[in-house]
Amino acid sequence: MKRARKLCVALAIGAIAVATAPSAAWAGDAQPEAINYVAMGDSFASGAGAGNYADVAEVAPTSWKGGDCLQSANGYSPLLAAELGATLDFQSCSGAQTADIHADQLGTISAATDLITLSVGGNDVGFADVIQTCTFNGTATCTSKVTEAENKARSVLPGRLGTLYSAIKQKAPNAQVIVLGYPQLFIGKTCFGNTGVNLDEQARINQANYVLNGIIKTAATSAGFTYVDTMPPFVGKGVCASGAWINGLKFNLAEAYHPNGNGHRLGYLPLILAKVNQLSLTTA
Repeated sequence: MKRARKLCVALAIGAIAVATAPSAAWAGDAQPEAINYVAMGDSFASGAGAGNYADVAEVAPTSWKGGDCLQSANGYSPLLAAELGATLDFQSCSGAQTADIHADQLGTISAATDLITLSVGGNDVGFADVIQTCTFNGTATCTSKVTEAENKARSVLPGRLGTLYSAIKQKAPNAQVIVLGYPQLFIGKTCFGNTGVNLDEQARINQANYVLNGIIKTAATSAGFTYVDTMPPFVGKGVCASGAWINGLKFNLAEAYHPNGNGHRLGYLPLILAKVNQLSLTTA
């Protein structure tokens, strides 16, 4: 028998408090069922750039992938799970493309999955290559690489995302799926953190980011999933900003141009919680 339940943080916290309150009359009542949450995606979903990684800090429970996935305890997925009192299956992994989601991350979702978050697509169109090219080459080469990424996004990404979303719907028909876009990286300012990426190049990369997010949004809404636009809260918080939420150049290049801990806690988390509070959850 299936039942609908509002995914509201206040109600979830209240339910936990009631369930744990000492009362002989309620001692035999069934405990509230925990939300079964699976987090999937790439480095922006794993928390690369936010520190406190599973493989370094040994914070990972058995439901995390760990290893070189750069899964951060400061990432939005563990934070969201804690807010909801949910069980977290942390599948997100740095470097993942849509093919990697199929091969390595879909295995744990099922009809029992209640909630899924997903961020993927940037690596399919060469995000890392764009950043590297624009950092170490001239504007003409940078612009050409960005245009190449945009063209690839338009030509191959809709099909790849459509196939992936269909597979998710088939394997987890009862899940609410939240698809995240990518935040804006640059604020139109130069500093040591974005050495090699001039203002024109920054503007061009930001423009391409909007193109990528538009394609992801269209595919997500067509699949009946919930899309979250991460651009607004990150405006003015990009590389070189005071109190930036986006890392600039880092010794570990996998962390460069990714959200830091504040980006996940103050940028991503409130957005996702707001969407979660609007959704109904069907559990078995």
